[in-house]
Amino acid sequence: MASKYADDSDTNGVRTTDIENFLRVIEGNDQETALQLLYESCGWSPASHWQKPITEYGDSHPVWKDFVALSMKNIGQFEIDDESFERAGRYTNAVLALMFKAMTENASRYTGLVLEGYSYQGSSRDGLKVISPNEFDTMLTFHIESLGCVENKIEKDGKEVAGFCYIRAAEAFTMEQLEEKYPELYRCGIFEMKAGSVFISSRKLHQCIFESIVDKSIEDIVNIAKAPHLHGNNLPTIKCKMNPPSINIVVEISDRDDDLYPNKI
Repeated sequence: MASKYADDSDTNGVRTTDIENFLRVIEGNDQETALQLLYESCGWSPASHWQKPITEYGDSHPVWKDFVALSMKNIGQFEIDDESFERAGRYTNAVLALMFKAMTENASRYTGLVLEGYSYQGSSRDGLKVISPNEFDTMLTFHIESLGCVENKIEKDGKEVAGFCYIRAAEAFTMEQLEEKYPELYRCGIFEMKAGSVFISSRKLHQCIFESIVDKSIEDIVNIAKAPHLHGNNLPTIKCKMNPPSINIVVEISDRDDDLYPNKI
């Protein structure tokens, strides 16, 4: 497949200027300015922040402090220094912004599918990440236009199963109406009719829609980075690994000898 370079105004996808700003964030050249430009271009910026763990020991527990110090000799240092955590969070946000722009463009192939943004999750959001800042969890929020959805509780032995539900269309639709209104989503099989109600298959959404969007977005970024004036730049390796119901995006940054640069996120 030939590379596509998108510097012109006829595309909403990732452009070489986005790759340039992404590289500036990674390589440390005016990082904050580059990151803000990336946010503006990609249509997403974080609504919250990553939280570095903070460990403080009061003087009233000297025995506990001695125990922790002894434990670290056995298991290693578990705390993360400020600069390393901040740098890894900045890298992550740059990747998220770049991916969001590419994914938004690829999601437009599915009539009615709208990506909204990310919500920070997990240990790096809750201030519980230890040892290395190499994992940042987010939830991608989205909706399907004009399709209101409600939760149907799942019960087992007469008791509600906590944390799980079926997703049902709030209004009555025929499969013919759904095929006409959302042809691409319909062909992917995400709509299922049961007992006269339309349900959304989360498995089909993951396997047939979002896996494809993420794969194609990474391919687009790699292709655009092949533009002649970017040739030879140290673009991090971006890969994805399917881990239902999650999708892991792995970023590998090579040729970094400084410990402050995480090699893999």
